[in-house]
Amino acid sequence: MRFLSADFETGGLYPRYHAPISFALALWDGDTFVEAKEWIFPRFEDLAYTPKACSINGTEWSAIGVECSEIDLMNSIADWVGSRKATDLPIIAHNAEFDQGFYLACVQRTKLDPLLGGWECTKRRAAVELPDLKGTSGRKSHSLDSVCAHFQTNRVGDVHGATEDAILAGIAYIKLKALRDAAKEAS
Repeated sequence: MRFLSADFETGGLYPRYHAPISFALALWDGDTFVEAKEWIFPRFEDLAYTPKACSINGTEWSAIGVECSEIDLMNSIADWVGSRKATDLPIIAHNAEFDQGFYLACVQRTKLDPLLGGWECTKRRAAVELPDLKGTSGRKSHSLDSVCAHFQTNRVGDVHGATEDAILAGIAYIKLKALRDAAKEAS
C-alpha cells in the first residue's frame, strides 16, 4: 500500500492563532521510503509565532519564507502529490488532529485542498498497540520520540524538523501496523 506521512512545524499549538512554519510529506511504497519534500511557509503578519515553538523545531526567524505566498505553497504541494499520483493516498501523521488542524486552516485561507486521502494518527494507534509505553521520564507517553525509541528508531538531530518527523511518523506507522497484523494472526 502506498501512503504519505506528514508533519507540520508551527509557531504554536492553535491553527486559528499560530502560524505554520513548515510542512513535509514523505511518500512510501509499502514499507519502503521513496522520497520526501518540505515546504517553508511565508511569514504571516496576522498569526503568532511563540519563541518556545520555534526553539522546538529549530527554526530561525530569518529562515521563515518570505519569497512565496501561501497559495503558491499549496499549489506546489498539489503539483508534488499530483506528479506522484499521490493526491488520494492516506495521510499518516503522529498526532494527526494537530497536523490536520493546521492543514485545514491552510485550506480555509487558500481554498486549495491538494491532499484528498483520509488522515490516520500513529499516536492513537500507539495508544492501542502499546498501551503501557513509557517515555524517558518513566511516565506513560505515546509521543513520537517514545514510539520511535520503542522500535529503536531515533531522530538524528535535537530538534523536531518537519521532514524528519514525517519520515519517523511513516516508520512508526509501518512498525505499529506490523504489531497489529501479528496480533491478528496470533488470535
